[in-house]
Amino acid sequence: MAHPHESPRPSGQNITALDFMTVFDGNQFPVWPEEQREVGERFNSLFNDAMLNYIDRVDSGPEPSNSHRSTLLLERPDESDPATTWSIELTEAPPPIPVPFLELRRLVLTKYTDGRPGLGALYQQAMDGVVRRFDFGASERGTAIAKLHDGRRPNLGGGGSFADAYVAALGPDIERQTEEMTKTDREQFMKKVLHEIVARRAEMAHGQDGQPVAMSEMIALEDFMGHPDMRVLGED
Repeated sequence: MAHPHESPRPSGQNITALDFMTVFDGNQFPVWPEEQREVGERFNSLFNDAMLNYIDRVDSGPEPSNSHRSTLLLERPDESDPATTWSIELTEAPPPIPVPFLELRRLVLTKYTDGRPGLGALYQQAMDGVVRRFDFGASERGTAIAKLHDGRRPNLGGGGSFADAYVAALGPDIERQTEEMTKTDREQFMKKVLHEIVARRAEMAHGQDGQPVAMSEMIALEDFMGHPDMRVLGED
């Protein structure tokens, strides 16, 4: 039975890592704000449950920008192919300043067949609670996972002026917090803000990557993560 806030899902020809994933071809139906909110709540619960279930296997440590990173690596078999497994990487690293679109959590799924990486997907939950999915292939895995944070996007406005203006528009509290950071931390933070602005503009404009996740996909992701043979990566 369809969820009351679930947007209908179109069929498409593009290839995704798993059949339940919506094809982002620019023609998919929108995910409305109420559905985005409910998906965010369920993703948050899914993420926290996984972390708590394997709390003694969570790798935690400080981040350079006065933040804290927690990472958990899991794996599970693929029911349709005994030579295939899925690796699952969960990471939480709250940014030092609560800018809405900066990443709070990520869940990365990667398909391995005979030990070789294949298609995968990165689910990102930003500080605004919205969950978006980025798709990648075997040769793109490293760049896809780093794509939102490596600063390789083109600069805008010279230096960090555009990012400075955006942070200022968020209000005096956030602007003051950035001013209180060390010079190095502030430069890195503003670089990330600028990078996210450019990335988000391009993705939103084309509707082909980094789009909000629908409730139907979220429910299927919960089923995927609830596999009875899920285990910590590398443990029997």
